[in-house]
Amino acid sequence: MVDKPASKASEVTCRDIKALITSADFRALSTWLDAYCPFDAVRVAGHEIRHSNYLANIITPDNPHGFGDACLQEFLCCLLANYKHGKKLTADIKARDLFRVVVLREHLNMDLVIEIPAVGDGKALVFIIEVKTVKGARDTKTKLASYEKAAKREWPLADPHFFFLTPDGIKASRDTWHPLSFACVVDGFENVLGKSRFARLVTCLMALLVKGRGAFYARWMLSRYVDMVQRRLLVAPSLEEYANKVWEKHKIALAVLLDWRYGRAKVNGKLGAYAGKIWRKHKPVLDLLIEHRLRDISRKFVARLSVGKLAECLNKNKKLAKHKLEIVQDTTTIAFASDYYFRFAVKKWDEIAGMEIGKGRRAVLIESGVSFSQYIIGAFDTKLVFGRAKVGDRYKFMDDIANSKAVADKSEYISSYWHAMGRKTLRVRADMDKLVNDGLPEKAMADIRKAFVDHWVDILPKIDKAFKGLPRTKK
Repeated sequence: MVDKPASKASEVTCRDIKALITSADFRALSTWLDAYCPFDAVRVAGHEIRHSNYLANIITPDNPHGFGDACLQEFLCCLLANYKHGKKLTADIKARDLFRVVVLREHLNMDLVIEIPAVGDGKALVFIIEVKTVKGARDTKTKLASYEKAAKREWPLADPHFFFLTPDGIKASRDTWHPLSFACVVDGFENVLGKSRFARLVTCLMALLVKGRGAFYARWMLSRYVDMVQRRLLVAPSLEEYANKVWEKHKIALAVLLDWRYGRAKVNGKLGAYAGKIWRKHKPVLDLLIEHRLRDISRKFVARLSVGKLAECLNKNKKLAKHKLEIVQDTTTIAFASDYYFRFAVKKWDEIAGMEIGKGRRAVLIESGVSFSQYIIGAFDTKLVFGRAKVGDRYKFMDDIANSKAVADKSEYISSYWHAMGRKTLRVRADMDKLVNDGLPEKAMADIRKAFVDHWVDILPKIDKAFKGLPRTKK
C-alpha cells in the first residue's frame, strides 16, 4: 500500500515521491534490502578486523556452527582458484585432515592465518591473508615485506603463501601477494548455502530440522554475511544498475528526500512530514541510493580536481613554499579510498619530535575530500587529522593547536586512532551537485583549488607558531 501525501500542498513534489517509491526499480531494491542484517547493526562492513574475526570463526572446522570443514574447503578453493601453485596445493590439501587446521587472528599483526599441519615428511602449509574492506586500498611494500619475514621466522619449516583480499581484487604492492576478491569468497560460501535467497532459506530450515537451532542460526548468520558483503563491499551489478535507473528517473524526489534527511529548512511543513514518513518507511533503500549518488559525485569531483594540480598550486604559493607540502603516498584510509579523500603532509613539521613516525607516516596531516560524516554529507571540505603517533603526542599536538586558536577548537572523533580538527567546508553539497551537472568545468575547479590554497595560507603560519616551542629532532 502506498502512503498518501499529507496534504495537497506541494502536490507535484509529493506525486514525484509517490512515483519514486512505486517504481519497479525502487521495488526491486526494496526486495533486495528487505532483511534485517546483524552485521550492519554492528557496523562490520568497513572494519577489517571484524571481517577477519567472522571469517576465522566460520572457517574453523571444529567450531559449533555445524558446517564442519565445508566453509574452510570453499575458502581454500577460493584462495587457490587462480593461484600459480593452486593445482599442486589443491592436490596436497586433499591428503590432509582439515579438522587439524589452526586458524589464527591478528597473529604477529597478520589479519588471518590458516596453518595446515604437515603429513608425514611433508611441510606444513601456511596461508596468510591480508584483509582490506575499501576498494582501491593497498598496503605499503614495507608492511607486506615485514609480514613475509615474520612468517619465515615463525614457520621456518613450513611453506608460506600470501594473499591480498579486497572488494575489487586489486593487485598488492608486492608480487609475492596473490590478489583475491571478496566476490570469490562470497561465491564459495554460496556453494555451501545456496545461490538464491530461497535456496538459502531451505538450507537453514533443513539445518533446523536435522541439526538443531545452532546450525540454523549459523546458516542464517552466514547468509546475512553474504548479503552484507554483496551489498556493502561489492554492490552487486544489478543493484548498481537499479540505483542508476532510479536516479535518472526520480532526481527531484530524491533531492527533496535528501534535503529533508539532512535538515534543510526548505523541506518543512506538510511536505516535510510526508518526506519524513517516506524516509522512515523506506530508509534502507534511500540510504543506499543517496550513498550511491554521493560516491559517484565524489569520484568524479576528486578526479577532476586533480591532486597533482592541487600540489602544484600549494607549492607555487610563496607563503606555503617553505612548508614543503607533499602528497602522502599512504594507503591506510580513514573513511574511504583515495577516490574520495587525499592527504598532504607538511614536511616542515617533520623536525618536530613525535611528528614523523616513519616514511610517509605523520602524526598530523591535511586531509581533504567529499564528506560522508553523519552531519555533513556530500560537501567538499578540508581539515587536520591526527593519528598514528603515540596517544600523548597526538593530544599534545591537538591541544597546542586548539590553544593557539589557529582553527576552530572542535575536535572530531574518527576512531580510537584518529581525530580531526578545524573542518572547513569549501563547497556545500548543492554546489557539488551543480558542478557535476555542469560537467565540472575547469574554471570552477581552479576556483576551488584557489580556495583550498587560500585557506591553508591563512592557517599554516598560525600552526607554526603553536608548534614553535615543541622540541625538535633535527638542528
